[in-house]
Amino acid sequence: MNLEIPIENFTRISSAYQARLKNLGILTMRDLIYHFPFRYQDFSARADIADYMGWYNAARAHSRLGDLTPDEHYFAHLPALAMAA
Repeated sequence: MNLEIPIENFTRISSAYQARLKNLGILTMRDLIYHFPFRYQDFSARADIADYMGWYNAARAHSRLGDLTPDEHYFAHLPALAMAA
């Protein structure tokens, strides 16, 4: 495939989208392939699943739970334990 083909030659790309690509400086297929946005998610710093679960259960409020965290909801609804005599 020739990567120097202008974007205008691709019939599946609408003229409105072609104009948006031109505003980004994307004029050929090569430009489109090698275009990297200046904002992207960086997945290089991965967190441990235990950190995520700790945040999810202890820090994140859930709307289905009345804006309580799962831990708060769980402990608020535990049945009272009978005191052993």
